[in-house]
Amino acid sequence: MLVSRYTAQNHGSDMLKTTVQKFAYHDQAKAADFLLSTEKIDHYLKISGDLESFYNGGVLLNDKNEVVGLLFNSGKDFVNLAVPAYYLKSAVNNFLAKSEEILRSRLGLSYLSLSEALGLPASVSENRTKGAVVLGDAKRNILAVAVGSPAEAAGLKAGDIIIKVNNEEVDESNSLTKLIQDYTSGQEITLTIIRAGQESQIKVTLDAL
Repeated sequence: MLVSRYTAQNHGSDMLKTTVQKFAYHDQAKAADFLLSTEKIDHYLKISGDLESFYNGGVLLNDKNEVVGLLFNSGKDFVNLAVPAYYLKSAVNNFLAKSEEILRSRLGLSYLSLSEALGLPASVSENRTKGAVVLGDAKRNILAVAVGSPAEAAGLKAGDIIIKVNNEEVDESNSLTKLIQDYTSGQEITLTIIRAGQESQIKVTLDAL
């Protein structure tokens, strides 16, 4: 399998070559890992090998010297993950819009990706293999729709399946989190949802976290 060549650069001048093994890595060691949030980064770039913790906070560059990610330590003694650049872009856009601090856009949902959580009953998935079904976890006190959130204000409910954000489909390449974080707080977006088998559209104005 061919992969693009990347360069990892730390805060100093030291440079080394690595490759990206997976462009949408998500640790799913247990069932609870499949439950995602529209506010928390859900996928990472996984690079080959384990870099020393010295590289934590370094940037990941492609052959055109474009920033594609930010290396970080996920609680281990080594670095092998990077936050994708599209998450960094949305954070910077929020910062520029507010001119105060780096913020994430908030919708306020917990969900399962139908592209990843396979084998769900038809009553949950509506027999779909793409989209995001709004679900919580009572055992962990995780609400499907956060109280006081833009999602609650817009009338979103547990069991809704979100299939589009504006004109972009929610699928294995574009998670709901990624699509939401493409927008800044204060922007109005249109969600296309399936509820009880019927398709409809809901407008939501995002706020900041």
